[in-house]
Amino acid sequence: MFPFDADCSYCRYLRPSDEKKGKFYCEKKREYVSARASICSMAAEVMGRPNCDKEALRRISRSHGYYVVTAITEILDLDSDNIYMSSFRYLRDVILPNMIDYQDFIAEYDYIGPAIAERLKSDPESQTYAEYLRVCFLDQFVAQFESNSIDTSIATYSQMFEQLKDRYGISKQNIEQKKLICKDV
Repeated sequence: MFPFDADCSYCRYLRPSDEKKGKFYCEKKREYVSARASICSMAAEVMGRPNCDKEALRRISRSHGYYVVTAITEILDLDSDNIYMSSFRYLRDVILPNMIDYQDFIAEYDYIGPAIAERLKSDPESQTYAEYLRVCFLDQFVAQFESNSIDTSIATYSQMFEQLKDRYGISKQNIEQKKLICKDV
């Protein structure tokens, strides 16, 4: 019997040996899923997977795909399962993959999100700026998300992401140029 808050790390169909970008292959869904995603109706409990293994799978998934929210959470020393993380995790892992209009946003976020998160964490004003982002964007994002205003919550998150890109001068083109320069050296 699954605990009420079970995630995919509990499921026997999650293949720990087949991981790509923080997601593990699900034999039932035949796609890659986050170990932290809520279990689906096809889930079957794996017997004997130690809690430390479940947490290791969750940690791998946590390190992919939630770059900016994770950085803000770390800077502000918030609990890793805070409302911002859980809302964004659900949006990122469950809703957005099924919305064709947002595939470009996901691709860009996955490409430049890690660089933005690193710059935010190393910003001399990281504490103040992270608090500003929380108050001005994440609180609004969560309120919109919880009231089922999905498009509006995505727009709010996108505004924050654009502001971060502008503040740190990060774009897909900049990252590609840096990769070419490093490759030539």
